[in-house]
Amino acid sequence: MLFNNRGGQPASINPPMNTTQTADLRKAFLIYKNTVTSTLNNTTFYRSFLQLSVERYQQQEYQPDQIFSSVFHAYNISSNQGDGYSRMYIESDHFYTHELQESSIAFIASYQILSLLKIYNAMEIFVFQAIQIRFFPELKSPTGSRINTYKLTRAIEKSLTNLGVEFDTKNNRYLLSFLKAMSPEITWFLAEKVRIDLTPTYETFFDLVSILRNLVGHHGTIVSTDTKNEILSKAKDVFQRHFSLIRDQDGYENLQPKVDQFSNFISFYNELTVNIVKFIFGYEDLDLFDMY
Repeated sequence: MLFNNRGGQPASINPPMNTTQTADLRKAFLIYKNTVTSTLNNTTFYRSFLQLSVERYQQQEYQPDQIFSSVFHAYNISSNQGDGYSRMYIESDHFYTHELQESSIAFIASYQILSLLKIYNAMEIFVFQAIQIRFFPELKSPTGSRINTYKLTRAIEKSLTNLGVEFDTKNNRYLLSFLKAMSPEITWFLAEKVRIDLTPTYETFFDLVSILRNLVGHHGTIVSTDTKNEILSKAKDVFQRHFSLIRDQDGYENLQPKVDQFSNFISFYNELTVNIVKFIFGYEDLDLFDMY
């Protein structure tokens, strides 16, 4: 019998996966891994490349200060004639040579913000796939199928109800409720702090990234007072180490990543994701994913 390192309690031992299940889980892992690595590679490479390119460009002689401009436009469609004529906003936007470093950082930050949504979705797909394989093998894979995902969600909620476990569907919290009910290892893991010098546990980090996903996907990165208070109450030190709140010209606070801390933040994502899936299948090591 396997034993874990939490008081000598026996680790979960789950039935082995068949060939199809192993292939499906590996596919889900690779979707997650490739999403994260491509995002971090793009961020790291283009952050350095743009910085160096801008420096070289600015060192050239006789560069004009204004180097690019654009206008907002749309076709005005007539309800009477059905034709349209382009209309432009009265002000234009510009890029200036002396502001290129700031503009390049803003570009990387906007890419990082959008990638939070993409990485969260990859994590969600990976965890859903693992839950389906381990606990609901009679259902079809949720990957790439909205109907199959719906059926899996209903099955998870029904299981929680049958177990008498109260759950909250907000920000996917019901997934953690289900996993904790199924696995003592996951219960232990989610209660662990992400770092010894940081307050949040992996469970509160999951809450944080779910809130951030919602901000990016549904609120245009605008952070309300209620959401800000919720973030700071759950993961203040992690959030403030990796993000800032920037007030725009209309007085709204907007989520802004600290560009050079982004990869550190994503490392928490990786730890949360692969360890949850590892424990779902009763493993104590990441060799399940060919990680040695």
